[in-house]
Amino acid sequence: MLLRSALHVLGTSGWHGLTHRAVEQHADVPHGSTVYYFGSRDGLVDALVDHICTADVEDWTAARADLAATLARQEDPTGDLVDLLTRQLVSDRARLLARYELFLEGARRPDLARHLTERGLAIRQFLVPVVTALGSTDSTADSDLLAALLDGLLLHELVGPPATAIEERRDLASAIARTLRAVVPSRSSEIRPSSPH
Repeated sequence: MLLRSALHVLGTSGWHGLTHRAVEQHADVPHGSTVYYFGSRDGLVDALVDHICTADVEDWTAARADLAATLARQEDPTGDLVDLLTRQLVSDRARLLARYELFLEGARRPDLARHLTERGLAIRQFLVPVVTALGSTDSTADSDLLAALLDGLLLHELVGPPATAIEERRDLASAIARTLRAVVPSRSSEIRPSSPH
């Protein structure tokens, strides 16, 4: 409950709004609860990184069956990736905003950057089969690149002009298709378009 509240506070109020008192007020718990469970603010932040990354892994795990089936049919995985990213934009916007707040703070704090990098490795593993199916000759490097580009697309959708869900899906579909061709150009043109979702 405290971590969900911390995620909400960070996602809506930003890094400077993330205080013990703000989290406790949102969670409606007694003063001192965050110190009791997490100690310092750094302890709260470390736990929040784990919480967000665990939720991301759960999202990718839930999407993995559809993605694997699409790749097994040698179809374009764009639709599956669009579904996943659209859900994050629409249903869990606060978590997405909180993640980018952590990324920005990580640029100033090497210890936080290391923690984010270590936990992010699990997410990148889900992209290895995608780039492999597209013909990658270096799946580790290409999955890292694809993860970075997908993060950039999400950030662009977050800070860009307001759009409807249909517009977001269309923009993401076009951008992801182009991104996949750019990351692994050798075979991606041979992948058949997937069925509409």
